[in-house]
Amino acid sequence: DGPALESIEEMGAWINDVAIMPFDPGQMFAAGSGGSVFKSMDGGLSWNRTSILGSGEKPAHHLFVRSSTELMVIHDGYLFVSADGGLSWTSKLENCEFLSPTRDDVTSTIAFCNDYFHVTADGGQSWQVLDSNVPGTVASNITAFVATDLSKWYAGTENENNGPDGRVYRTTNGGLSWQEVNLPEKPECKIANRGILLHPSNPNIVFVGLAEPYGNAFAFGTTTLYRSDDGGDTFNPLNPSIVASQLVPLAVDSTGRLLVGGDTGLHRGSNLGNGPWGQIPPPQDADGIQFHNVEMALIDPANEFSFVVPAANGVATAKDLGMTWQLSKNGMVAGTWSNIGVTSDGSKLICFESDNNKMAFLDNGNWIYSTITEDLPIASVTDDANGELYATLVDGGTAQFVN
Repeated sequence: DGPALESIEEMGAWINDVAIMPFDPGQMFAAGSGGSVFKSMDGGLSWNRTSILGSGEKPAHHLFVRSSTELMVIHDGYLFVSADGGLSWTSKLENCEFLSPTRDDVTSTIAFCNDYFHVTADGGQSWQVLDSNVPGTVASNITAFVATDLSKWYAGTENENNGPDGRVYRTTNGGLSWQEVNLPEKPECKIANRGILLHPSNPNIVFVGLAEPYGNAFAFGTTTLYRSDDGGDTFNPLNPSIVASQLVPLAVDSTGRLLVGGDTGLHRGSNLGNGPWGQIPPPQDADGIQFHNVEMALIDPANEFSFVVPAANGVATAKDLGMTWQLSKNGMVAGTWSNIGVTSDGSKLICFESDNNKMAFLDNGNWIYSTITEDLPIASVTDDANGELYATLVDGGTAQFVN
């Protein structure tokens, strides 16, 4: 019998982060379950897995795209860097929590790893430890981090002074010293995960969102969202009247619409969050889209009516300000696959799972699955002159794949 076919549409993948290629919105990357990284060349209509970073216990997150070749992503605490568009990755740093490109310096990226800040100016190939301090009481309490440039950064925390409270800190000298930022009317709560957003074109505008530390919804009317118009010197409360346990400022378009997310889905507010506000209709059950807690979303720079949001089973897109949603998961294979490659003649895209000795190759939009003849973990896959696929085992031997 031939190999069994499994439709991509029946599988799906838990997506945690999405990035759009600068100056080419048709190219998109997504990262998620099992350390998978996917690439789309058609604006998210279809996807190909470019690589797998290893199984790990956490999905890949904090995905950043500098160019068509330079990518960075954190997976299971490791910071991986790719210089070939995601085809191969190198682990550079460990115990990493945050990764932020500097807004005003297109060449630099700052990472928070091993309780220190690091900076790169060459696409992540080399990193320098910065002579900086860590805000707050404990380094691991940082929940949000963004950088305007190499000098001005913002950080949010949780669990200050052994309690549930969190704070916002700002540095203007590259982390040598930090000042706590005053958030008026702030309840006792933490700064939301990824809860600090820089305006894309005005460095003086900064948004901060809060999260209830125990997952309970804030009381109606509680201030949970702030905006600074003077680079963090002062913050003013915004009152979107959204009942949720957290609000995360996600993106701002050129008209001043602020997109925020959280456990109640997506909301948008005009006039940089001054309002009026409205909830973006969530996907219907018939759409098959499963939103997890929305802590990340993009506005398509080529069409500001279009939103891109990671979902539990793919990437969700809406091209009409969120009125209707479409799930894109074509090409997103679930599972903990350990590597991917292309046969020497370029005819087959292959990936394999080392733990279960399984291989899959893409054929006319379907993944065809096969098993190996030997019960040993796979190290790599190659093909011969006839196109037959062979696996190199961890003991140095080889075995042929069977249908």
